[in-house]
Amino acid sequence: MSDYQGYDALVATVRLKDITSSAGNRAILHRMKNNDPALEYLYISSPDNINPDEPNQYVLREGDDLGWLGYFIGENFTLTEMYVHHVPADIGQAREMFKGFERNKTITSVDIDTNVLNEGLSAMNMPHVKSIGFDCQLERDAAHCFALGLRQCKSLKSYFGMLTVEILTVLSTLPMVKNIIAHVDEAGNNTLGREGGVALEQLLRKNKLNHLDLDARFIGDEGLEMMAAGLVHNKSLTECCLSNNNISGEGVKALAVALVDNRSIRALNLGQNNIGDEGLKALASSLTHNQGLRVLNISDNSFGDEGLEALANSLASNRKLRGLHLCNNNIGDTGLLALAVSLAQNRALRVISLSGNTAITEIGLTAMARALQSRKCKLEDLCLDRIHIGDGGKVLARALSINKSLVSLSLTCGGGMVSISDDGLRALTAGLSHNCTLRELDLSENTAITAIGLSHLRQYLWAPSCALESLSIYCINFGDEGAFALVDALTRNKSLKELLFGGVRYAGITVAGWEAFSKLLCDSSSANNMYLSNHTLQTICHSWLWRDNITPWLKANGDSQSQSTAAKYKILKRISDLNMVPFFQWDLKFLPLVKSWFQTVTSCPDMKSSDEWIKLATSIRSRGRELSAMYKFVRGMPVLVAYNYKQYLMQQLRSIRAMKSKLQEEIQGLEERERRLMEA
Repeated sequence: MSDYQGYDALVATVRLKDITSSAGNRAILHRMKNNDPALEYLYISSPDNINPDEPNQYVLREGDDLGWLGYFIGENFTLTEMYVHHVPADIGQAREMFKGFERNKTITSVDIDTNVLNEGLSAMNMPHVKSIGFDCQLERDAAHCFALGLRQCKSLKSYFGMLTVEILTVLSTLPMVKNIIAHVDEAGNNTLGREGGVALEQLLRKNKLNHLDLDARFIGDEGLEMMAAGLVHNKSLTECCLSNNNISGEGVKALAVALVDNRSIRALNLGQNNIGDEGLKALASSLTHNQGLRVLNISDNSFGDEGLEALANSLASNRKLRGLHLCNNNIGDTGLLALAVSLAQNRALRVISLSGNTAITEIGLTAMARALQSRKCKLEDLCLDRIHIGDGGKVLARALSINKSLVSLSLTCGGGMVSISDDGLRALTAGLSHNCTLRELDLSENTAITAIGLSHLRQYLWAPSCALESLSIYCINFGDEGAFALVDALTRNKSLKELLFGGVRYAGITVAGWEAFSKLLCDSSSANNMYLSNHTLQTICHSWLWRDNITPWLKANGDSQSQSTAAKYKILKRISDLNMVPFFQWDLKFLPLVKSWFQTVTSCPDMKSSDEWIKLATSIRSRGRELSAMYKFVRGMPVLVAYNYKQYLMQQLRSIRAMKSKLQEEIQGLEERERRLMEA
């Protein structure tokens, strides 16, 4: 039955049992029919990929009437997302199901992820859907069927999925498409090449595209030349990723010409190609005129000092570029020197990544350090991973003691290299002890760092100016001695929120090391020591690590908006009965403070969202811990309490007598006024 009027006539009498194959499917149709507000999304699956924990799942089997399924989808107004994991092979049945997508006006997102691709995809008709995901390994016939169905999606704005020349051609005919994100084709069957470039040219000419990601689509030089021809006429594209596309210097030259007058592209990713020095020179030439680009990624492109020098010269006239990624090339000291000279005068650049340029030595690092000391340098993020720092740590330290802009510094290692050792870390922390801007420091995989090196962190972390919030030391096996050193360094620190490490089963730390971390977070030897514990750290090791002796305290730190709130929580959680004797020296002056403290704790505004805090506050009220504390005052100082109570009563009596005297005077005044009025 394909006539919707026929369904309308029968919907009141049809038995769901007669049109479904299972109780689960009947429940789904019932919920759709009644517009269950909890049914915001729906999975359409096959018996081979059932998720037993998914409540919103319709499993297609023999006995399911797809016409009725389509009808109820079309009439529903709570569904917004569909996940299609199975499409009927019979095109007639598929068409019946997709008629629901055609009629429904609330479904805006559809994700198709199925191992069985067939002609049923050609019946896909979704004119109101704005976002489609298609994560499947495509053969030519299946791609053709999907492309046929895609033509009907006239409202499509975003496409995420496998990309072929035919699919790309269809996307160029859909006027509302803004975003195209290609998924990696693991089989490598669907490269774009020159034909893809022709489709891209039409797409860029006709559509107001915003985001184009063609990672690993192997467009090549010829395809890029065709695409660049369309880019000349495009005024809308803001992000373009062409990484790993078999592009050489020749292809980049055509792109560089298109970039000269382009003002829309903000981020361009050309990583993992082979543009070389000649290609980089062409890009550098275009950057002297381009005023739109903000982020340029040319990592893994086989260029060296010659190309970087040209780029550095172009930065003298370009004041718009904010991020520059130059990882894993052949850059040496000469190129870095040229870049550093330009950086010292450039107020625009905020991010520079030089990771993996192993030819850089202390000479190049010294030049970079001089740039960091310049007042004009506004660099915020510097990545020097897999570069041997050595004695360069000293010159970096001097620069960091002066620099007021850097927020993130990465010095990770790997592949058996040594980036920084204990001596280098000692020099680095000496400089950082005067730094007040750095928020993130990554020293991961520097296996030469030992517990001795970590002990040098104390000078930095104890410094009043320390602003560090995240410290990463992954893949360093520092053991318990390193844990003790870190605990010592963090004892007086009030800024660090994340201490991230791992590898070799949590850095070789034993029970003793974890106990040290536990004591750092909550020293339960006394209420005073608990108050002086660390109330800032929110993550140790991994965010997903659960350890009974530290995780609750980390969560308390994270749930609190202030350190004092976290301290109160720990004190009340750990100490069941507070000792009031030490406060007797203040007599009853401290009693109002005790009452106020308990009231603040049980109604703390910045912890109300925490279930643990709610449980604790409820426990305090139910167990009468406030009354218990006040009772200890009374019991500990009965004479003083009695004396103060007598004084309180005398004060109240004096107050009453004064009020009585005042009232008597007012009565006499009123009687006098009454007498005068009577005489008049």
